[in-house]
Amino acid sequence: MSLANLPWRAIIFGSLVGLAAALADVYDFSGFLVNNELKAINGQFALRGPRTPTAPVVIITIDEDSFAELNMPWPWPRALHGKLIDIVTRGKPTAIALDILFLEPSAHGPADDEALARAITRSGKVVLAAGLSEVRESGWIKEKRDLNPPLPLLREGAAAWGPVNIITDRDAFVRRSRLTIEFQGKEWASFDLDIYRLAKAAGIPAAPLPTNPEFIINYAGPPGAFPRVAYSRVVSGEISPEIFQGQIVLVGATTQILHDVFPTPFAPLRTMPGVAIHANVVDTLLAGIPIRRGPGWADAALAVVAGGAAGWIATTFRPLPAFLLVMSGALGFLAGTHAAFRFARLWLDVLPVPIALLVPYVGVVVKNFAQEQLEKRRLSRFFSPNVVKEIVRQKDDAGLGRGGAA
Repeated sequence: MSLANLPWRAIIFGSLVGLAAALADVYDFSGFLVNNELKAINGQFALRGPRTPTAPVVIITIDEDSFAELNMPWPWPRALHGKLIDIVTRGKPTAIALDILFLEPSAHGPADDEALARAITRSGKVVLAAGLSEVRESGWIKEKRDLNPPLPLLREGAAAWGPVNIITDRDAFVRRSRLTIEFQGKEWASFDLDIYRLAKAAGIPAAPLPTNPEFIINYAGPPGAFPRVAYSRVVSGEISPEIFQGQIVLVGATTQILHDVFPTPFAPLRTMPGVAIHANVVDTLLAGIPIRRGPGWADAALAVVAGGAAGWIATTFRPLPAFLLVMSGALGFLAGTHAAFRFARLWLDVLPVPIALLVPYVGVVVKNFAQEQLEKRRLSRFFSPNVVKEIVRQKDDAGLGRGGAA
């Protein structure tokens, strides 16, 4: 087929549809496309399935069993946390990260804070959590941000401390994290970055950090993807400290009653504890396997090419073969996006290309059908229905023989 015989109008129409689909996916003010892209990345994780974590992470869980065994209301005495730190430290862990905020003096008195502070200093491997609070007043262009560090007495002996805040997307799912948090013109190392640095300094193999401070978490699986030990079993002496040797020990709430749970791709019903999210972040950083976002220009280019191809297919082939070709292209593209996610950790937009394939096909088919009906009505004034049908059939065959020029 020569260039002169190509159905340029259909190709250009399809290419413009592809470009519009790509732009709509980026500048989606209604949120429909963006929300469905977020659902699509959840589907990519589900299709890939769980993977085996590589970082030596174990979680000490503040769970329902621990509440039942200890029979204490929350917050527990800080001296008890100090006892936990002493026990775990005897096992020679790489780091002990407490996903617990100690922002105010203990309700049990100064001695309680001092007991925890002494344990933190003795260990020398404790990472503490800080909280970055954000307040937005409705109806006003006003935002108040405060960085709330651990008590000075506690952080003096800590190996590090950093903001422990969880980042949520517009659908409330947690897919992203940050290496640093900006506050008052300064970049503060996050809780997870502090853990990464401590682990690297201790000799745990660590990949280079992402070049972008914000990255997409490569979840290992559902909430139980990392080994867990109940808090009560550690402080009761039931668990030998040796199991923590060389481990990155994260301590945090896993019970629903403390409300530190979030929806994630592997926990869509809001069952992923914050401490498990931090475990996934640390594993992602140490292994150097964050999910990479595909460049916008590549998504747009694919959509433009797909739209042009759909315009050519719809004009060149009869409706049914054209539909099969278009659907094959859409399914092949979706399979390709999953292969890119699974094997290259690349997140490509899944909606623009199928839209660019289907809309031009439907547009050309509807246009051809409307033209055919008009032609039949015009000819029916002069010929019988059988003759009109034969004329239209021969015209269609001639059009296909010319390569379907529009």
